[in-house]
Amino acid sequence: MKWIDTNGGPFIVLPFEHRAAWDGSEPPANNRVVRAEFRWDGQKLATDYDEACDRTGAPDWFGFLERRDFTALAIPRGSLTSSPRKDGALLVHCDTAPSQAHANKLVRTKLATDPDVKWRRARTRVTTPGKLVACDAAYPGRSQPRAMTLAIELAKGTYAVAVADYDPDDETRMTLFRLTRR
Repeated sequence: MKWIDTNGGPFIVLPFEHRAAWDGSEPPANNRVVRAEFRWDGQKLATDYDEACDRTGAPDWFGFLERRDFTALAIPRGSLTSSPRKDGALLVHCDTAPSQAHANKLVRTKLATDPDVKWRRARTRVTTPGKLVACDAAYPGRSQPRAMTLAIELAKGTYAVAVADYDPDDETRMTLFRLTRR
């Protein structure tokens, strides 16, 4: 199971075919305007990375970023993996765990059947052209380090997004993002 991390900032999850449209911490291309309060470098011009940082603060700790051609999901820093489901995918954001082996075991076995997972709707629908990519939001999509990217296989379609906090034991804290095909 592949887990990815960032260099300190949030993750961004976006359609693979639109990854080049993500400018990360570089100035937005083509005079595109990004609206964000946070500025990673103190500049006046907001970047995609700045907006991702804005979306990963309290109270929700994640958020959606709307672009002309796609919707992206910003998730806070930590470790991230995905697990396919017959009706979509599960993104697992791990805040803490005693080991990667422990986290892998939970994802492979317990998450699929744990009745204690309390899902709440995060968004009614997100439409995707298919494959998604998760990566460090600071890097432009066209130059992501391979070790810091995670492919998420999905069929083209519309998905409901739900989120759940998952604390299966005293040492593990995860946030789960479930994408279910509609």
